[in-house]
Amino acid sequence: MHLKIILYSVLIGTLFFSAYYLIYYFKELIDLSSFTRLGSKFDNQNSVARGFVLLAISFTYYSIKRKRIVLAIPIPVFVYLCLSTGSISNTFCCLLLIFLVLILTCKKKGRIITLIATILSIALIIVLLQMPFAYYFKTRIDNIFSTFFGTGNKIDESSVGRFDFAVEAFKLFFEKPLLGNGFNSVPLFTYGRGSYAHNNFAEILANFGFVFFALYEFVLLLPLLRKEFRKNNGCLFFFSLYIFIFQLFLVTYYLKIDGLILPLFAASIPSTGPVFSASYSPTKKRIIFDIKKTSAIVSKRDYYLIEI
Repeated sequence: MHLKIILYSVLIGTLFFSAYYLIYYFKELIDLSSFTRLGSKFDNQNSVARGFVLLAISFTYYSIKRKRIVLAIPIPVFVYLCLSTGSISNTFCCLLLIFLVLILTCKKKGRIITLIATILSIALIIVLLQMPFAYYFKTRIDNIFSTFFGTGNKIDESSVGRFDFAVEAFKLFFEKPLLGNGFNSVPLFTYGRGSYAHNNFAEILANFGFVFFALYEFVLLLPLLRKEFRKNNGCLFFFSLYIFIFQLFLVTYYLKIDGLILPLFAASIPSTGPVFSASYSPTKKRIIFDIKKTSAIVSKRDYYLIEI
């Protein structure tokens, strides 16, 4: 119950922010003749985009689980708002997770429709990339492919820089692999002074070593590995998956979104102790405590009456 309150609070707050973002950048968002990265007035564009990803994931999931087509209507808006920030990594995660939600949540017939829709969406994206307003994304994508696959003579400096920073962080990790070099060691001790690894795996390993890296990833992975958690908290399962995947692109362990990790971890641990509930009888003026003791073999209940 408390986990659902956290989830709904995050979604409601992000919805209000999305509405304000839409109003603030309305002219830029409807002007398709040119494109510039939006969102810098609020925070780093990558941070702004995360909220739109969470909304896209949530509305996709609940539109399927609750069979409400109306919940699917805002999804393209959230994807476009994410796109407007110019965050390639978040846009990639957003599209990937929408696809995974559809594949893992829909039944067999729905999966076939999802695959057809995905193929059509890819074709639509390729067409849209040829439009003038998509010049920024087309250039970035072309340069990324050129950098890593040698398809052209251009280099995406952002991708190269991130890759180099991650390599430097891994080198730093091998100097003190067990407990690491200390907080903020990557910007202090690598050649990219003042910058971080742009990869959460590399950053945690360099700063805190393998012991704390294993602990952090275990806490994050447990909700993903437990089928019961996914069954009972499907939307939050995909939140956890998003946080895990996004580690490839940026450092996340100190960001607000990672504040969700501990509640998710706590909710994924199976309850083994007694579960307490209480009810008040106004006519008999007594409180009834119902204590359910659960074990692997038997399940029994003890009732306690307290006279008032």
